[in-house]
Amino acid sequence: MEIDEPLPDEVIDLVLISDEREWLGAAPPGICWDRLLFSAKESVYKAWYPLMHRWLGFEDVCVRIDPKNRVFSAELLSTRLVVDGRDFTGLGGRFDFNSGILATAIIVPQPGDIATRTEGEGT
Repeated sequence: MEIDEPLPDEVIDLVLISDEREWLGAAPPGICWDRLLFSAKESVYKAWYPLMHRWLGFEDVCVRIDPKNRVFSAELLSTRLVVDGRDFTGLGGRFDFNSGILATAIIVPQPGDIATRTEGEGT
């Protein structure tokens, strides 16, 4: 959870990639979408690390927000998940906001079914 207030400019530069910054320029009014993007990326990391036991940087994920349906997708840019023999290049999540608080959550595949593969490695 995060407080619904703008991120400092120096944090935006550290955590958001160019596609996300571009989306911010056209984002609908209503909440601090930069803070929501940050929260979504934090949720990705909190779901990722216990499963994969590897670092995942802010630049390794591209978050796309669907404001109308209050969902987001997180594309993994440098690593894939393999679940039951299927490649996953991202994770999905939901968000909500109320009374000045933003909340994000990720839907995680079952831990026992996950193996990792980096780009360029065989199946």
